[in-house]
Amino acid sequence: MLAKLTLTSTSVARVPFHLGYSDEVTVFLNGAPLSTADDSYSFDRPRREGLIGLDQATVYLPLRAGENELVLAVTDVFGGWGLMGQLDRHR
Repeated sequence: MLAKLTLTSTSVARVPFHLGYSDEVTVFLNGAPLSTADDSYSFDRPRREGLIGLDQATVYLPLRAGENELVLAVTDVFGGWGLMGQLDRHR
């Protein structure tokens, strides 16, 4: 599944983006991969319940002035997928 969002910034900024996901996610900004993470359901490595929350990952987005394209690629390993995000405000 791909989620796409256009972010508009009035200036160059490095903005924290808090992310919750299941099972795997890759974050792209303006076509460049920034982060890949795996939090797949697991019984023992360590145990993962498949729950998502904004505390799972923080990716710092290097925004340029103007429009920025944020794309999140989410894959399902077992039991379905989920995605949530929160962008910190910047001035």
